[in-house]
Amino acid sequence: MTLVTRKPTAKPSWPVLLIAGVEKSGKSWACAQASASERIGRTLWVSIGETDPDQYGAIPGADFEIVEHDGSYKGILEVLAEIASLPAEDKPTLLVVDSMTRLWDLIGDGAQKWANTRAKGDSEGIITMDLWNKANKYWAHLIQAILAHDGPVLMTARLEAVTVVDSRGKPTPVKADKIKTKKSLPYDVDGVIEMPERGKTYISAVRSVNLQLQERTEFPNFTVDDLWSKLGLDDVQPRVVSNVALPEGDAA
Repeated sequence: MTLVTRKPTAKPSWPVLLIAGVEKSGKSWACAQASASERIGRTLWVSIGETDPDQYGAIPGADFEIVEHDGSYKGILEVLAEIASLPAEDKPTLLVVDSMTRLWDLIGDGAQKWANTRAKGDSEGIITMDLWNKANKYWAHLIQAILAHDGPVLMTARLEAVTVVDSRGKPTPVKADKIKTKKSLPYDVDGVIEMPERGKTYISAVRSVNLQLQERTEFPNFTVDDLWSKLGLDDVQPRVVSNVALPEGDAA
């Protein structure tokens, strides 16, 4: 085997951003507003378990298309793969996936059905480790399909306050914000934006040379377009993802 290498380009690719917020905090509004950016051509919006964003078409400049699907895992995966295969245009296509919380719930519900089938209807089945492994493979296929899109991506998720437990596992009076989705998702994206209340936006993490943050930082008057500007996206390269292929027979 001949080792193949390349030098880094020193250019960023369009980022995959996760916008996590409490109910009515402005997650979907921010996504619709991003579709008005001069940097963007088309915006394709995939709703999963959320009300379709028709009313956000009234936001000044908003220009997006709602992608229809049948709500099944297979149907969602098919439209994501179709979006990733679209030919490049003069301006990049923005992909919005709303919401990743509902997407993980969908897969979790599927795992419960597998467990119930295994229990043969005698009682609600226990989701064993092998079924969670299967669910994780389903999730991985969806993430790969999203990351295969060569353009900006905005995902939404719900943010909820959870009770912090101490070192002995006992609850404390302290509350902390937690993103309600598969716990690995923040590691799969290039940036995490949190909206703990309407009008308050924080950048809790970002993978960038141009915008280096030492800690969770408030972003007053937040817009996605402004964040794109701070990330230095005037000269971008195609996204390159080093996916690991599953062995034959292990596909979801």
